[in-house]
Amino acid sequence: QSYEEYIAEMAADLKLPMGRLGTAEEFANLACFLCSDAGSYINGCAINVDGGMSPVV
Repeated sequence: QSYEEYIAEMAADLKLPMGRLGTAEEFANLACFLCSDAGSYINGCAINVDGGMSPVV
């Protein structure tokens, strides 16, 4: 079993809404955005990078 197959199987077992695990690049993109001028007005909040796992009310 390849690493990619293992990760896909693990994501399926977790029943992730996006159907896959997030990549390091996706997490890094948020960090880069928050450090950029575009994210300068954002402070004191939680931003979930969880592929839709957080419940929405």
